[in-house]
Amino acid sequence: MVDAEGDKLKKKLALLNLDPVVLTQFIGTLSNTRLYDALLVELLSESFVFPDDLRDKIKYDPATQKISFSNVIILAKRATLLASSGVTHLVEAAIHTLFDAPQSFFRRNFTTYFLYNHTAALASLLLGDSDSLARQGLLRSLSKGSACKRSVDE
Repeated sequence: MVDAEGDKLKKKLALLNLDPVVLTQFIGTLSNTRLYDALLVELLSESFVFPDDLRDKIKYDPATQKISFSNVIILAKRATLLASSGVTHLVEAAIHTLFDAPQSFFRRNFTTYFLYNHTAALASLLLGDSDSLARQGLLRSLSKGSACKRSVDE
C-alpha cells in the first residue's frame, strides 16, 4: 500500500519528536509539493520571461517581491531558469537560493540526526523494523541529541 499522503511516514518521524511544522515541510519536500520562495531585492524586470515548461511551478509576486517555486529545483530546471531571458545577477541569486532551499532545510532541521551515520538506522525505523538493533541504537543516540544539537548550533 502506497503512503501517498505521507501519513505513515509522519507517524514514524513523530517518534523523533520533531516539530509538526518541520514534519509537514519534510513530507512536502519528499512529495515535491512544498513551496519555496526567495526575496528579490529588485522588481522583476518585464524582460524576464519564465520558461514555458516551468510556468506552472514558478510564480512572482510583485507586491512582496518574492519568487516562488513549488518543487525541488533539480539541476536541469535551475539551468533552464538561469538561461531565461532577462536574468539579472539578483534574479540569478534568487534562483540559487530556491535551488539551495531544500538542502538548507535539511541542514537546519536534521543535522543532529545525520551528524553521525544513522542512514541504516533511519531506514530501519522508517521501514517499520521496530525491533531492530539499528533502531534501538538510533533512538539511544537521539535521546542524547539535544546536547549534540546544541553543540552544532553554537
